Amino acid sequence: VASDRMVLKGHSYDNPVATNATPQGRFLNQRVEINSSIKVQKTVR
Repeated sequence: VASDRMVLKGHSYDNPVATNATPQGRFLNQRVEINSSIKVQKTVR
């Protein structure tokens, strides 16, 4: 995939999945999420 077709986003403290008050919560917040989508162009004849 060409780099100009990629979008990277960092959420840092804005979107935790668990509390940072516990070691387990901090462990759960150290994550990478990958989402992909495909744009399909529909041609009508």
